[in-house]
Amino acid sequence: MCAVVGSVDTVQYIFPCLETALVDSDEFVVAEAVKCFRSLIELGLLSLAMIQESVKCTAPLLLHPAVGIRMSVAEVSRDVGLVLSPLNEITDSLALVA
Repeated sequence: MCAVVGSVDTVQYIFPCLETALVDSDEFVVAEAVKCFRSLIELGLLSLAMIQESVKCTAPLLLHPAVGIRMSVAEVSRDVGLVLSPLNEITDSLALVA
């Protein structure tokens, strides 16, 4: 659905719902919200600032008692690293040129 509505609507409407879902009392809801963050990152629907915000929202869940949630957050962190690595290489290259 987010791919259809685009990144602007995703940030305005979907992202706040996901943030709320991360603090839900039901572990299934939390796990699905983390998976959704991962999907948004993989689809490239989040700007760099929103990727950083998603890391801020999900990182505390690395201490969650449920192993599945901790693993999902670790996968989000890995995906963020994969997305940011090429960006860092580009900015480093641009810094050398300037």
